[in-house]
Amino acid sequence: MLTVLLIASLSFIILTTWFVQDIFLLTVVDCKKPADLSNATVSYNGTTFEETVNYTCEVGFRFPNGDKLLVKSCNESRNWTGPDDQCEG
Repeated sequence: MLTVLLIASLSFIILTTWFVQDIFLLTVVDCKKPADLSNATVSYNGTTFEETVNYTCEVGFRFPNGDKLLVKSCNESRNWTGPDDQCEG
């Protein structure tokens, strides 16, 4: 009887854990509107997990690494990844 009760309890714990994980995975990860950058245009289609935002420096400006384009993506921590560089003239 005790063995059956322990197995039933363990099964309940495992199923509950899977259920809670499934609910967590269904939670929408939203990074919100990306920040504006001076001397750059911002374009994006969405703000949820794995969506990307493109920052393009205006004419005469570039990022410190020499590129005109900076791409960031929304991560699971609800943050836009990538450097916080600014377009420089």
